[in-house]
Amino acid sequence: MLARSLSVARKKQTRVVAAYADAPLLKTAMKVRTGGLGYTPLKDGDAILPMSYQRVIEIAESAAPSDVWPTLRKWVTNKIDRQRPANRLA
Repeated sequence: MLARSLSVARKKQTRVVAAYADAPLLKTAMKVRTGGLGYTPLKDGDAILPMSYQRVIEIAESAAPSDVWPTLRKWVTNKIDRQRPANRLA
C-alpha cells in the first residue's frame, strides 16, 4: 500500500525497499530466499523490494564512499551475530 500511495500522491512510479538482516538462520532472510516474503504489485510499477541491510550498505558505499560504511557494516554484523542460536545464553 505504501508504494501505491506514494505513486498516486506523487504521480510517479515508486519502489519501496524493505530492509532485513541477511544471515542463514534468521527467519526473515529465510523467507526472502524461499520466496515466502514479498509483495505482489497491485498495478504495474508498484513494488516493494526486499533488500538486505548488507546490500544497502554495499550500494551506499559504492555511490558515496565514506569511512562510515565499514563501521555500519561491522555494527550490522555484530547485531546478526548476537541473534544466532549458538551465541544465545542458555
